[in-house]
Amino acid sequence: MLNRSFEVNKAAMVANKRDLTAISISFGEFVPLKEYIGSPDYWVLFRGTNSLNDLIVSFLMALEKGLLYRGSLGKDNYPVLRLILKKLILETNNVAVLGVVTSVIQAYPELLDETSVKLLGVKEFYLWDSSRYSSELLTPNYYHRDPYLRQERISEDRRPHRKKYYLGLVGFVANYMFYHQAHNKLLFQEVDWMWESLDEGDSKMRKFLFDMDVRKYNYKPVDQPGYKNMVQFAPGYDIQVQEMISKSTDFPLSLPVVDMFWAKQVFDNELVSDRTYKSWKGRFEQCLKHGNRFELMNSSGSLAAVGLKDFINELTPQEKEWCRYELIKFGEKLLKSRSKTELGMLTSFDKPALIGLSIVFDSIALEVEKVTAKELIFRLLISNIDEQSK
Repeated sequence: MLNRSFEVNKAAMVANKRDLTAISISFGEFVPLKEYIGSPDYWVLFRGTNSLNDLIVSFLMALEKGLLYRGSLGKDNYPVLRLILKKLILETNNVAVLGVVTSVIQAYPELLDETSVKLLGVKEFYLWDSSRYSSELLTPNYYHRDPYLRQERISEDRRPHRKKYYLGLVGFVANYMFYHQAHNKLLFQEVDWMWESLDEGDSKMRKFLFDMDVRKYNYKPVDQPGYKNMVQFAPGYDIQVQEMISKSTDFPLSLPVVDMFWAKQVFDNELVSDRTYKSWKGRFEQCLKHGNRFELMNSSGSLAAVGLKDFINELTPQEKEWCRYELIKFGEKLLKSRSKTELGMLTSFDKPALIGLSIVFDSIALEVEKVTAKELIFRLLISNIDEQSK
């Protein structure tokens, strides 16, 4: 039914001279070449932001929700879920379903396998998902006609993986290469192919490749007073990308690691010359605009803790909600961490966000959300976080 709907829509778009992109993916000798009907609008249909066809959008939203629910049941469900995702990939004829698949994999990276990794070798998917990510950061849209659908959309927007990775799939690939690694050999092949087929003048995709390929990351000194003996792990952009960045406000060279130092110093009551709400707000706006450029050095949790601790009376309702969301997300991430590289002895840069959970209640209006926050703090206290942090 869904495949037929997209075939009909494709014919209508061609008749009206609307742009479509033919996506071709090879899945090996059994499926040497599979073609999909593609467009940026199709890719984000499951998010319900740009279509008047509520039936198709609702179907895709329900598909994603069902798959995410199965993933939440635990690793025992992963083998079956991988088969379902494989079936969807090989039997669909459109990128709308592939957008759902990549969303589920971003939520549960361990689902990535030999079939789904092929989706990460398609240039267009990174461009479209980066637009999806930016749109979700800046312009949340909801169903306006139906109260149930509107509430459902609001609930779905709060899923952590929506904004977890910088520019969506770009940040996901970097995170996977660094933390999960299970299919890195296959993932390297897909990324290498994109490097080889990259148009010389395509600076945006060139930057994306530097952002996602951790093999090209470099250690760089931190240019911040008091931290001269520390380094940051960051993309090793070449001259072409650096020149593009210097001419565009969309891709600032500065990394959030610098904000992380500022937030820690302010939270620890160290002497900082720009300890003002205006300085905090500027960093807050950068977080909204650029998100988590590299999760290893993300400063949003610490920045949220500073906001509630030092500037609670000056924060707008939106800023208070952001602080609450970031701190709760930080705590939930600690509980979900599984590997030794992600959980254990927290660094001094994590402490502001962890302590910030204890002051999050000033930003919560609903009693039920206060209870949820208390439960989260209790679960952290009995978790395997190091005793000093507790």
